[in-house]
Amino acid sequence: SVATKDVHDALERSERELADERRRLQEKDKQIAHVQKQLQTTEEASAARATPALSSDQLRAELRAHQEESRRELNRQRELLVDQHHLELQGVREERHELLSRAIGERAELAQASLRAQEESAEKAHQTLVSSLREAAEATASRHRD
Repeated sequence: SVATKDVHDALERSERELADERRRLQEKDKQIAHVQKQLQTTEEASAARATPALSSDQLRAELRAHQEESRRELNRQRELLVDQHHLELQGVREERHELLSRAIGERAELAQASLRAQEESAEKAHQTLVSSLREAAEATASRHRD
């Protein structure tokens, strides 16, 4: 029926939106990986330019510390993106639910109106039949009296 098709269409739209959002998240992950690689390259170059008095162990320790800090920041940004994505999806779901509820309510109202119209039509047909039978009975009774 129309309501089922509307629900099916809404589900398909939701699935397409989810797929689009997954692609966007994958693209963000690629961007994060690219930024992370650039940061590592920059940190390595910076460490190489540092004063020669620093030992390679000190440089490695600093590099690891910078990498860990960068990793934490990237994870924080990723979590923020995921949270934002979940909020957006929840909003879309709520909007779809509201639209579907409204459509179902409208369909129910139409069905009730149609049922009332059919009941009224059946009642009129019944009244017409009763009237016809009454007239036929009266005519028969009148013929028998004459």
